[in-house]
Amino acid sequence: MRDDIEKILDECIDRMSAGESLEACLASYPEHAEEIRPLLLAAGGIRNADMPPVNQQARAAAKLKLNAALVQSREEAGFMQRLPGLFAFQKVRAMAAVSVLLVAVIVGVSVYSVTGGGGTTPGQNVAVSAGVSNFLSQEEFANYILANSQNTGGNYWNGGVGLGLEGEWEDSSMVPAPVWEEKDYSSQTSGDGYNRVSGTNVQVIGIDEPDIVKTDGMNIFFSREEFYYYYYEYESIAGTDIMPPEMNSGIQIVAANPPINMSVLSEIDRNGDLLLYEDTLAVFTWDGIYGYDVSDPQNPVSKWEITLDDYTSVVAARLYQGKIYLVTQTWVYAYDPLPIRPMEVNGQSVELKYTDIYYPVMPVDTDSTLNAMVFDMGSGNLEDTVSFVGASYSSTVYMSGSAIYIGYSYWEDETPFVIDFCRERLQGIVPDSVIARINLLDTYDISDAAKMTEIGVIFEEYLSSLSGDEMAQVQDNIGNAMDDYFAEHMRELEGTGILKISLDSLDVTAAGGVPGTLLNQFSMDEYDGYLRVATTVGGMFGFSGFWVSGGSANDIYVLDGDLNIVGSVMDLGLTEQIYSARFIGDKGYIVTYRQVDPFYVLDLSDPTNPQLKGELKIPGYSSYMHPISGDRMLGIGEEDWQVKISLFDVQNPEQPAELGKYILDDYWSDVLSTHHAFLLDEAHEIFFLPGDDSGYIFSYAGNTLEIVMEVSDIQATRAIYIDDNLYVIGDDKIVVVDELTWQVVNELEF
Repeated sequence: MRDDIEKILDECIDRMSAGESLEACLASYPEHAEEIRPLLLAAGGIRNADMPPVNQQARAAAKLKLNAALVQSREEAGFMQRLPGLFAFQKVRAMAAVSVLLVAVIVGVSVYSVTGGGGTTPGQNVAVSAGVSNFLSQEEFANYILANSQNTGGNYWNGGVGLGLEGEWEDSSMVPAPVWEEKDYSSQTSGDGYNRVSGTNVQVIGIDEPDIVKTDGMNIFFSREEFYYYYYEYESIAGTDIMPPEMNSGIQIVAANPPINMSVLSEIDRNGDLLLYEDTLAVFTWDGIYGYDVSDPQNPVSKWEITLDDYTSVVAARLYQGKIYLVTQTWVYAYDPLPIRPMEVNGQSVELKYTDIYYPVMPVDTDSTLNAMVFDMGSGNLEDTVSFVGASYSSTVYMSGSAIYIGYSYWEDETPFVIDFCRERLQGIVPDSVIARINLLDTYDISDAAKMTEIGVIFEEYLSSLSGDEMAQVQDNIGNAMDDYFAEHMRELEGTGILKISLDSLDVTAAGGVPGTLLNQFSMDEYDGYLRVATTVGGMFGFSGFWVSGGSANDIYVLDGDLNIVGSVMDLGLTEQIYSARFIGDKGYIVTYRQVDPFYVLDLSDPTNPQLKGELKIPGYSSYMHPISGDRMLGIGEEDWQVKISLFDVQNPEQPAELGKYILDDYWSDVLSTHHAFLLDEAHEIFFLPGDDSGYIFSYAGNTLEIVMEVSDIQATRAIYIDDNLYVIGDDKIVVVDELTWQVVNELEF
């Protein structure tokens, strides 16, 4: 059946290319007309407003057959069935484009939603025009998982760029975006015993992020974790062993205000990141999320529980308007993927329906489902959910005040890339017979992996026939040709697909994509209805012993509300990679690094015409950037393996300047790995960052960086302020400093 459909599609494409009408082609195959109509429409770009409606099930069936065909073709690596040569190969690539466009035929240019009942039912397809759809049957879901769990990235790596499923949510500015002129935009005020209090350092005003420290202005909730190593030897069957480390952990609830009466009120026997809303504390542990009533901080009471399945883990969470927005990952067994039960909520099992799971029509590596869920913080009740397939190493999540954005990395098959390279660039470098063998290989109906293996054999046989000097010269020539070809085509190999999920309905409302891969949460940002995205393209590519290394570039893309690219700035920091990104209002700030730290300033005020305005090259790099005011930016990173702090003047975007820098003797700060460890107090023009074995309080007054105070003898992890008292929190104690006198007010040891 698969061969019949492929032959019919090939013949119809040929006939339509020669000028024959769509209806004439369909009339020749009445039994398949409803199945192949949407494919031919997408392939030919035909638009006919008067054509009869296409049955929904027929469209889904055609799409399922296309996916199943992909599975079968990958499994036929052992069969050397011939295809009609290069022209057939071009058609296969055209059909890949058809699969991307198919969903546009399914839904046109708008989103279809199901009304009346709750959720979708089998046979109803909720999809968007940019390449994403939901599954219609268990068979379709199982086939997709089986097919795409076998996709592998091959021989392409992004050279060191931070890929992977993030341990925290990728988050940036909501609407409206924060403006630098606002005072204490990371704090909140209250009349209940304090005038101002800091919150967790986040990117979005009003959207909280889980962290190990929270405060309500009167109490501090601190999740601590310490390891004590006991070098106690004991005899076992295997011989002399050493006792493993014991962990002293737990959540300390500390009466913090006034600081002179600071004391431990109670302890919760769990540890993990925390969220706090009104009188409810949520604890994110390795096996679930646990809610506690802390209205009486001396007697916290268990309130609700969300326990995770053994194959499920928390990817990210945010707290917004009393709701927990949670993303989890559930590993899926390719040969028996259903049912999927990622968790229990208050003892009730949650099962995902396949009709509520989305997938990109262009196949991507898949080994899990990513599940976006909304819970009520007070009760722990699950209110809504949507799921999508993905890979555990390649997803990035970002939330604004109106939408969740899911970025997933994908890598195009390298086999066509290698074959095209051999055809285009190896003429005159290797004998024509080598290229002829590769052309012939391309006509075989075998898997791409098998083709790559055979290409390796072809080059191995050719190179082994040469003398040592001849082989070295040929290898150099091939390497140089690969450098040039890769530089021209590297954006064709890797990309980031992006899904947009509305917070109002938790429906997928748009999908799009950009070349390259994301670094972290700061790589995406929504502003005035546009999404700004920073990516790195390039890295390392190779086949059959030939490698390209070091070719890379960095791009900025602006996408509209439908996730179409409307503007871009490309080729920043050639041969370098993005180390940090920050979007503030209509400006963008990018740091790339290889040997020096280029600091780029971009004008994004016109989304359709973003521009690079200024560049500053300085030693070292910044891995975290934080706005200080309307014209200053703080960068924290490293130089010569030591922690470096830079203060940038960005008042004139065309001439950014480094006003000052400070290099600590420390080799590490937690700010290098999490922005939560950073604290800014604009009222006193100071900021805090932890060091190796102390905490540093810096002043930036007068555009000068200087240490106001080093809080020593503490493994500092975080700091908060309540009124004019700064609480430096460490693994085993809290030190309170008066910000008016910079004297220690009190200490509390755990």
